[in-house]
Amino acid sequence: MEYTIYHGDGSFFMSVTCSSASITNMIPIGGYLKEGIQSPLSTCVNGTLVIPTDTEISNQYIEELLLDFRIERNKRLAETDWTQANDSPLSASVKTNYQNYRQNLRDLPQSDAFDPLEPAWPTLP
Repeated sequence: MEYTIYHGDGSFFMSVTCSSASITNMIPIGGYLKEGIQSPLSTCVNGTLVIPTDTEISNQYIEELLLDFRIERNKRLAETDWTQANDSPLSASVKTNYQNYRQNLRDLPQSDAFDPLEPAWPTLP
């Protein structure tokens, strides 16, 4: 059988497939149990299941994509921090190329063609 388990505060805990006999040990103190697999965005308030709308699920998905994008962008910026140091061994023109690259990384989310699912990363100099 498939179940979704919620914490006592109604927040999602986990979905699981198991026998009805083994599920009782998995429910947190004060928690709730509902039959079936529910969205991790669902809640169970005082035993009443609240299922998110398609829009809420879509917005959460986009937020996760944007977070993943920011993590990757910040990693790319950090990998090129050394290029902007005063004692960098790069020539002025190469240093400028890196400045432009880094600015393009920062500007990417505001570009008209920005797609957080498949960002068009600028080319490393």
